Amino acid sequence: DFVSRRLGKRRWLHGMRAMAPASLLWRHAARLALLALPAGHAADEGPREESAMPRGQIGWPPSLEFLRSGSDGEFHDFVAPLAEMTKLSYTATYGSYYEESDANATVEGWARGRLEANPAGGGMRALTFVQAATGRGVIAFRGTDLNRSGVSGQADMCADDVLSGKPLRAWCKRFTNETLDYLTRAIEFAQAAEGAFPGIEWLYTGHSLGAQLAEVLAAIHHSRALTFAAPSVSPMLRNRTVVDPALVSAWSEVALYNEWD
Repeated sequence: DFVSRRLGKRRWLHGMRAMAPASLLWRHAARLALLALPAGHAADEGPREESAMPRGQIGWPPSLEFLRSGSDGEFHDFVAPLAEMTKLSYTATYGSYYEESDANATVEGWARGRLEANPAGGGMRALTFVQAATGRGVIAFRGTDLNRSGVSGQADMCADDVLSGKPLRAWCKRFTNETLDYLTRAIEFAQAAEGAFPGIEWLYTGHSLGAQLAEVLAAIHHSRALTFAAPSVSPMLRNRTVVDPALVSAWSEVALYNEWD
C-alpha cells in the first residue's frame, strides 16, 4: 500500500508562502522521502540502469525513476515548478488561503491554463498549467481547506468523508451529492482539460487531498503523478475505479514526504 504521513497542512502551506520552492525543498530535506508507487513493484524488478530525464523531451518521461538517481539540479528543476503549482492551487482559488495577488499567477516557463475549477460555493478545486513547446501540461488539485468556519473548508471536510466512506454529518446536507463527489469532478475536469488542450500530455500534482486525487487520476489515465503528502489511494482505486493498484506501473507515480507535513 502507499505510505502516508500527515503532520499538519498549515505549516507546509506557510513554508510554501514564505519561501521559494527551492528553499522549501532543500531546507526541509535534500531529497525528501521519495517513494515509487506502488512500492512493491520496484523491488520485484531487480537492478537496472537508471538514466536522467532527457533534455528537450517532448511530453513527460515514461518513468519518474530519474528522480532517484539524477543530479540534485535535475531533481530541483523537475520538482520545484510542481511545488509552486501546488502552492498556487491553494492561494489562487477561493478559500482560507486565497491571496488576490495570486489569482492569475503562474509559474515561470509555464502558461496558466484558462481552464480551472474554482466554485465559489465550495467544491473540488484545480488549476491547469501548459508548456506548449514541450507538449506538457499539469493539473494541480488543491488539498483540504482546514478552516471549518467557511464554506470552502466545510465542503472539503464533507468531501473527505465521502472519499473515505465515512457517514456524513447532518450539516453536510447543505451541499449536493454532485458537489461533494470530488473524485468524479476531478475525472470530469481532467477530461475537459484533454479536450481544451489537444496534443498536451498531462501530469497530475497536488498536496494531501489534492495528491490523492492526482494519484487516482494518473492511475486511471496511465499517466504520471508527482505529489506531496499523499494519503493512501489503494482503497479508493479498489472501491471507486476499475484500476487494480497492483498493476499501476512502478515509478509512474512518485509521492514526496517530509517530517514537517
